[in-house]
Amino acid sequence: MRNSREFLVGGLAFLVFAVAVTLYYPPVDDLFVGTPYWNGLSELYNEIEPVRVHDSEDYRFIDASNSTLFIIGPSRDFVQDDMDAVIGFLMSGGKVVLADDFGTGNQLLEGLGLGIRFTGELLVDPVFFDTIPEYPRLLNFTYSEIGDVVLNYATTLSGDIELRVLESSSPLSYNNNSNGFESGPFPVLGYIKLGKGNLYLLSDSSVFLNTMISNPGNRNLLVSLANGNPYIDTSYSIPTRLLGVKWLVKDFYSVFNRPEVLYASLVLISLLIIRLKYDENDEEVVDEVEELLKIHSEWDRERITWLQGKRSNNDGN
Repeated sequence: MRNSREFLVGGLAFLVFAVAVTLYYPPVDDLFVGTPYWNGLSELYNEIEPVRVHDSEDYRFIDASNSTLFIIGPSRDFVQDDMDAVIGFLMSGGKVVLADDFGTGNQLLEGLGLGIRFTGELLVDPVFFDTIPEYPRLLNFTYSEIGDVVLNYATTLSGDIELRVLESSSPLSYNNNSNGFESGPFPVLGYIKLGKGNLYLLSDSSVFLNTMISNPGNRNLLVSLANGNPYIDTSYSIPTRLLGVKWLVKDFYSVFNRPEVLYASLVLISLLIIRLKYDENDEEVVDEVEELLKIHSEWDRERITWLQGKRSNNDGN
């Protein structure tokens, strides 16, 4: 059983190595607070330090009356439990900021029974823009201390009496839709009163990316929205394999970090190693007989085994 023991030791060594590598490399997921690259939200995390929420069931543990919940760029479908959790959070006085453009944000709006929608039509401004027309500037913010906000391949919000518009694109902006060319201004930020809370809608999920938040207006907008205790729900994004493994490792760590589980695991591994050692000794006796038969294939196996047993007994005496 030497191979079994070597396999066990090698497997444990590989597991430790894989865990170390997984934890060392940062995630690369889009719109994730742990991603330090241009496509991540690590700067958002550093700015407002939101508490991460991994499941909508955890909303009930949040003091909604003094909290802001960010849902940015959802790519996973909203199920009924998610919608019920958001409704409960809003009815309890919470503030939800839903930032989306071409994702699944409309599923939530439909589930909440609202008529407002993200149009999914690309917003372009050929005059007031930053770098390229697809990065339109918003110049007329309601709160003057925010400054110019730069969007990144944003969409617009469909007009609806329920929506209290806070910001719109310039009159020179436009988009192309099924009805042809349509000129602005278009609503891009607004809120809807639901129960005791407010649902804020921002038609751009990229406005707080690491590559965009260096713009002072974008950073100020983030801070102005993050009233009270900030939270961010990361469960609405589909993780890459690397991030999924990271979460799995953390889940295992949270379980094995408990003393009773750790001690039980150490005892189990020790017993397994002892068992493999005994099995290895047994295998060595059989291997000796096999080696003799390889040299003298004409010899009788039963007689060789009998002689081997006699020799072992004599050694014991």
